[in-house]
Amino acid sequence: MKKSAWMLVGMMAVAGCALNLGSQRGALTAPQALTVDYLQDPVGLDHPAPRLSWKLTAARRSARGLRQTAYQILVASSPERLRDNQGDLWDSGRVVSDQSLNVVYAGTPLATSQRCYWKVRAWDNQSDAPSAWSAPGRWIMGVMRSADWQARWIGANAATRPDCDLAGAQWIWTGDAPSLAQAAPGIRHFRKVFNAPRGAQDAPVVLALTADDEYEVFINGKSAAKTWGHVNDWRWMRFQDVSALIKPGRNVIAATVKNKELGPTALLAVLKFADGQAVPTDATWSTSAQAAEGWKEQADGFTHAAWKAATVAGPVDGAPWGKIERRRELVSPAFEKRFTVARPVREATLHITGLGFYEASLNGRRIGRKVLDPVPTRFDRRVLYSTYDMTDLLSRGENRLHVLLGHGWYDVRSVAVWNFDNAPWRDFPRMLAQLEITYDDGTRVTVVSDDTWRQVPSPVGFDCIREGEVIGKAPAGAPDLEKQVVMADVVPAPAGRLAASALPPSVVAQRLKPV
Repeated sequence: MKKSAWMLVGMMAVAGCALNLGSQRGALTAPQALTVDYLQDPVGLDHPAPRLSWKLTAARRSARGLRQTAYQILVASSPERLRDNQGDLWDSGRVVSDQSLNVVYAGTPLATSQRCYWKVRAWDNQSDAPSAWSAPGRWIMGVMRSADWQARWIGANAATRPDCDLAGAQWIWTGDAPSLAQAAPGIRHFRKVFNAPRGAQDAPVVLALTADDEYEVFINGKSAAKTWGHVNDWRWMRFQDVSALIKPGRNVIAATVKNKELGPTALLAVLKFADGQAVPTDATWSTSAQAAEGWKEQADGFTHAAWKAATVAGPVDGAPWGKIERRRELVSPAFEKRFTVARPVREATLHITGLGFYEASLNGRRIGRKVLDPVPTRFDRRVLYSTYDMTDLLSRGENRLHVLLGHGWYDVRSVAVWNFDNAPWRDFPRMLAQLEITYDDGTRVTVVSDDTWRQVPSPVGFDCIREGEVIGKAPAGAPDLEKQVVMADVVPAPAGRLAASALPPSVVAQRLKPV
């Protein structure tokens, strides 16, 4: 019995080989390793004429001098048409050519979200018969025209991203020149003694500051914040929690400001306690061009003839510095849209991006494998978006599309020598999403990002490209997004043009367990 079974298996294997050899009518095997714009089955191309490539292998290992002499490409709008050898988008016919790399698509113009199914066969120089058809490949187009974008850019509701309160703060300087424009290069010193509220060190104490040009700030003699020798952009307020440096009772805040060349120089700051009390820069501060013993740590008993009351250089937003950016986000924002799928779905495509980074999920299931998406670019020139095939992810009935945003390289808040914190494109996070659904009956609906999206609680309390993430609840004072219905704001689009991210994705390569 066992012998008969093995004989049957052997006969089937021989028959299979015979059938396979029969399909290899030429000296070449079926073309393999099909790629479109160098990618295998890419999703999201916005090039109107994708480039098609394939590899060839001899059907017999003994073959020598074998080369392609012609090819035929079929591109169809459905797998069924391709199976029936109907190239309704493009049938190249037999093209006499040895080209198998970057053959330019020359068929019907391709539309946004167009699905394209293709295969190829080749002729060789040693037989008159073509190879077998390749296994089918596929690609999906991105957004082909800017007019096809129906979605709008959205960001956190203005109530959830309050500006820094600079009430009472003024630009101050030493007044040691006839005018600000004549302020000489050099280092100037500032200090202020204040009483900390009871229990102040047990809650966040936020120091917001900027200076022209470089600065270092001390609390009770310990460094609290400083610039690091890069180009300091005084238009942006910096923020630092200094609660660990505050002590009960009397404290001293001190600062050095370095003027690197002839021209305006000044300090603008406010130290804000959780109970609302504040210590702003104003004429009650003391200043000197010379340091003195104990100037940055001595709260009581400090006197020196060279120190005098600071001179007010001007109000916040006043000349010569102009508008100061007060923006300070508390959390990494998250958004959600609920929608209903009414009928069986033929196909669904999502085009999405988020600046600086985004993570998208549908009904609690993460969409795609990409991480740290989009790839950073000059966001004032180009912004990359990704495209996903959502056909198998949608559920009949209600669906929930969720997007979490991070600041990424778009809104770098840490200070480093490359000056990303001063980038011309820098702004608060925002996203753009367009989900196109085609039902089996041919009708279409589109779900787009707009002011009907709800801002929802975020699991990330803070994120920074160089300083990591803080996972947890929103800081005190932030709106309760569980109990309050807060809608997203429609916000300005970044200056850069939208372009498809047609490149291999960044994915998780390894997970490490903490020790």
